[in-house]
Amino acid sequence: MESAYLRHLTERIALFNDEGAFKKLFHHFYKPLCNFSASLIQQEDAAQDLITELFISIWNTKSNLLAVKNIKTYLYTAAKNQSIRYLSRQHEEFNIDNIPFSAIPLNHDCPESLIISQETISIIEMAIEELPVRCKLVFRLIKFDRLTYQETADILDISIKTVDAQLVKAIKRLHERLKKVSKTSLN
Repeated sequence: MESAYLRHLTERIALFNDEGAFKKLFHHFYKPLCNFSASLIQQEDAAQDLITELFISIWNTKSNLLAVKNIKTYLYTAAKNQSIRYLSRQHEEFNIDNIPFSAIPLNHDCPESLIISQETISIIEMAIEELPVRCKLVFRLIKFDRLTYQETADILDISIKTVDAQLVKAIKRLHERLKKVSKTSLN
């Protein structure tokens, strides 16, 4: 349903210069893309600027949107590329494995988070913090941003099998870590 709606918005933007559809697309993706970019460049203000520039560029070349098959993947990939270009302009060598996960915000707006106690959330966040960076990014994109394996693979420029392996690795490590924590809290 969401992808049909997003496709409808992109067609309205590309064919009819529909500003209302563009605003809806912008509001739907702006915050998640800012969070994603900030997780890569570790600067929230700069990430907001990059994503704003990205949407300006999309509006200026809106007729190209007709060629885009999946707007979500397109936007995340564009945000990743903008972030990498920003880092290269800052004369920093970009390596996804060197990004600290503490810069990647967790989504506490989901209903499950409201049920879990704050202490449990802290334990889970600490366990996620201990994951290798690529595992963290895959885990975040799939579990928090609710992207598909294919979308995650396209965004991170890795194979679907690598996405699957990284997610399995992340879940296994989280399970082991949480199992240790629950054993110590029972004693």
